[in-house]
Amino acid sequence: MPVGGGKKALRKNHHILSGFAKNHIVFIPKYRYQILKGDLGKYVYQSIYTHTERAGCEVIELNVQINHVHLLAKVPSKVSLSNLVGRVKEKTAIQAFQKFPSLRTSNCVKNQTNSMIRTPIFIISDHGISCY
Repeated sequence: MPVGGGKKALRKNHHILSGFAKNHIVFIPKYRYQILKGDLGKYVYQSIYTHTERAGCEVIELNVQINHVHLLAKVPSKVSLSNLVGRVKEKTAIQAFQKFPSLRTSNCVKNQTNSMIRTPIFIISDHGISCY
């Protein structure tokens, strides 16, 4: 149950008040290839949503573009943001390569290891979101 308001709302659970930080995370495929379209784009959407929720985070908004993904999520203080991003990237890339074997042979992802998302991840904190 949410308590209060403001940038960092508190959530009450049994005897604990915990804070949630809103984070804007942008995932970008290697070399910004335009591969996130059609069935792959839908699969990436489902996968990122599922793995973010499994980590105990709340997805506020998720938008898959043809060459990048925007994720706006409420992350509890007990979840490390770097672990969340690493887990989501790892699971999504491995499962996408298993479900879409043509990704391994396509021209845009040749000579890559098990990662479809290899470029830097941009993370904007609460303050950045309010200015954004």
